[in-house]
Amino acid sequence: MSLLREVFHSQKKQLKRRRLQVEYNSYIADLMNHPKVRQMDFYPHHASVTCLEHCLSVSYYSFRLSRRLKLDARAAARSGLLHDLYLYDWHINHPVPGLHGLTHPQTALANARRYFELSSGEEDAILCHMWPLTFKMPGTKESWMICLMDKYCALVEVSRLSSHLKLYPHNASGRLASEQSWRNVLKENLI
Repeated sequence: MSLLREVFHSQKKQLKRRRLQVEYNSYIADLMNHPKVRQMDFYPHHASVTCLEHCLSVSYYSFRLSRRLKLDARAAARSGLLHDLYLYDWHINHPVPGLHGLTHPQTALANARRYFELSSGEEDAILCHMWPLTFKMPGTKESWMICLMDKYCALVEVSRLSSHLKLYPHNASGRLASEQSWRNVLKENLI
């Protein structure tokens, strides 16, 4: 009886994971199909992580935690994906005067507004994600979520803890996917 219960529990978890993935994809599919969002994959961000990979991490974890806390998971997923839509390699080219860490939220928000329709909560999250560095404090719970997940993901990426802490979602077989493979799965399934 225990084995049967274990199999049932495993299938139930896989079904829940699949439902979460379908819901998440429905929130960001239009963004992921846009060439400007795809362009973020050409810009390095933290360590060996591209800007798109970083934004997908922030988006996905913000979505998951927002759902759990009964917040606006759609706004969290979308603003997490767009929060670094500044579209340049900040390591070598900074087209805006000032320090990148202080100015890129405004650039990302301007780009996001140019290409997408945003809610006021999504705008707030994009603009405030660098708090306390930028002094613009998040105004919604979802904005706080993006702000905190951005720092969490950046810390993991820069410190290269991701492979040791097993922070990434599970693959279809239920086993923990590697950092690179889960990013590839996310990118391929979000079209």
